[in-house]
Parts: sequence; structure tokens; C-alpha cells
Amino acid sequence: MTATKFRVSAPQLFLLLLFYLLSGMMLFAGGSFVPALFSSLFAACLSALAFALCGRGSSAELYAIAFGAFASPLRLCAAFFSALPLAGTLAAFSEDISAFHGEAAAPLAPLLALLAVFGVCGGFCRAARFSELCVFALAGACILALFGGGGGMSFGFPEGALFAGFDTVGAPAVFFSLYLRCVTPENGEASVYLKNSSFHPSPLAAGVLAPFAALALYSYFCFAGNNILFSLLSWFFMLSRLLALSVCIADLLAYPEKKEGAKCALLSCAFCAFWVVFPSLFAGVAANVQAFAAVILPCALFICSIFARKKSARAHYE
Repeated sequence: MTATKFRVSAPQLFLLLLFYLLSGMMLFAGGSFVPALFSSLFAACLSALAFALCGRGSSAELYAIAFGAFASPLRLCAAFFSALPLAGTLAAFSEDISAFHGEAAAPLAPLLALLAVFGVCGGFCRAARFSELCVFALAGACILALFGGGGGMSFGFPEGALFAGFDTVGAPAVFFSLYLRCVTPENGEASVYLKNSSFHPSPLAAGVLAPFAALALYSYFCFAGNNILFSLLSWFFMLSRLLALSVCIADLLAYPEKKEGAKCALLSCAFCAFWVVFPSLFAGVAANVQAFAAVILPCALFICSIFARKKSARAHYE
């Protein structure tokens, strides 16, 4: 039962990625189509890469295969860089809340992030179930959009579009963590409900389709009026993004295997605190760091995993 609590199904994988990317587009794309399209294409490539590299397991196992003795420090580095989009989401979320409720409501976002971190400590299935509940908020938002009168969408190439796309994608480690924790009915760690369900989509199809579904919904929502009820429903998507990032950091810190909840929470808070302070000290550097981290991690995992697998196959035949 404990192992099952830290697993997600393919439909839950789709919903987590859908709301993760949709909320990122709503927070960072600024009503522009170009960064949203870039993030969708990049996210689809990340999903395909994660599916190819990640079997059932954890980041601790994946990094051990790819990096050997350097696995632990590199996992900490990945968790450290994954806290950057978490801090960025918190900042953007705070601004979104303040737009309707004033500056006094801004501390609500860090409180929600703290709840998200502690929420995943009881199991990653909690984040997955919350994403399922977000479907109802999505239905309400889609209905409200029919009566909206928003500013539409810009199809130009704005300044900083590439960085906005990377902000939308956030942490590539999220994709790897979710695929590592994804199970099918054939797996021993699948829940009883999953085994009895008749709907079993491919994890690859779920991960590749989610970014384009997010792009379609984002394009639709750009024409919605920015009223308080629509914003309230969209905040559920942003909470799902915070939960997905919390799942990623907990997986990178090997919380399900080591059960060091206090240590994971303290490290997560320390990482986020650094990235909250960092942009104020070095303006503009955080965006470059985000782009660098988004590219280097998938490339490093891919290259090192390929070499490790070839080495293992060669040793097996010898």
C-alpha cells in the first residue's frame, strides 16, 4: 500500500502535465501564442524522452544508472534548480492574487506552497487526485470563457518569448519524476482501482498529448474576460502546478525511499528561499539560469543513460 501511494496512473499523468503546463502558460506567456507554442513542443519532446529513459522506479535509481558515484550530488543539484520554477510560480501566483485582493493577500501563495509540499508527503497520489478534481474547475472555466470578452491573443514574437517558454515548462525534472512514478495495470504497485479500470491509455500518448491540449485551452482562455470567478477557477490549475513541482522535488530528494520528511521540507524551503532572493541580487540572471537548467538536465540524462546502457550490455555479453 505504501508503494502504491507514491505512484500515478497514465490518466493522472496526463492531467498533472495538462494543468502544470496550462497554468504555466497563463502565468508566464502573457497572452502570446509564440511562447506557448514553444513550451508545448519542448514539453512534448521532454515527455517522449522521459518515456524512453524512465522505467518504473525513482529518480534515485535513474540517476544511479546514469551518473554512478555522482548520482546523489547531481540529484541535489536537480532539486535545487527545480526549486527555481517553484519560486517563480509563487511570485507570479502572488501577483495574480494581489491583482484582485490587494497586497495583503500576497502571503497566501507561500502558504499554499507550504501546504503543497506537506500534501505530497502523504503520497503522490494526493497530487494526482487533486488534478482529477481540477477537471471540474476546468469545465467551469470553459463555460465562463464562452461569455468572456478578453483581449484575445498576440501572434507576434515578443521580446523574451524564449525565456517565457522556458518559464512555462519550468523544471524538466517534473516530466522525468512523473514518468518514473507512472504505473500501468500490469505493475505490482498499481492500485486496485487502476487494475479494475477499463481505461488504460499509453503513458507516452498521455504525455505527448497533454502539452497540445494545454495549448488549445490556453488559446481558448485568451479570449475570456479576466473576472474574479474565472481567476478563482484558474487558481486551481496553479495549485496543481505547485503540487507537481513538489512531487518532483520530493522524488529527487528520495523522500518515498528514505522517508526523511523533515529534511525534504527544510531543503525545499531553503532552495526556494534562495531563488526568491537571487533575482533581487542579480537581476536578469535567473532567466538565463532557468534556460540553462532546462536544456542541460535532459541532455545529460540522455547521454549518460545511453553510455551506461551500452556499457551494461557490453559487460553482459562478455
